[in-house]
Amino acid sequence: SAAVLSLYATNRKSGVVIESGGGLTQCVPVWEGCPVAQACKRLDVGGTDIDEYLFDLLRQKHQNIDMSTCRRIKERHGYIAADYRKESAKKVDFQLPDGSVIKIGDERFKCGELLFSYLDSNAVDKQI
Repeated sequence: SAAVLSLYATNRKSGVVIESGGGLTQCVPVWEGCPVAQACKRLDVGGTDIDEYLFDLLRQKHQNIDMSTCRRIKERHGYIAADYRKESAKKVDFQLPDGSVIKIGDERFKCGELLFSYLDSNAVDKQI
């Protein structure tokens, strides 16, 4: 499976592989090279949902944002913060297609948190 190959590529036989696509995220535990089928979890949230969430976050501050710009911001600046408080203070400049520059702060990592808190009861971190 792709999860097993992903682990082999990092020189491991066991671990948890998180595969995330446009509309789906899967958690696949692998033990000694074999996926643990009964522990696999699927969440119907993916990159497109993160784009939409980032769009909602940015529209609160910047009215001239479109969806394709949000996707570019996510791909260039999006990440999961290890230390939420420390990262909150950091901002980056991003040039919009019209030439104007906006500052992006915690939206960069808030959007990815959607995977870990989706509808609270269905969160990926609670399923593992």
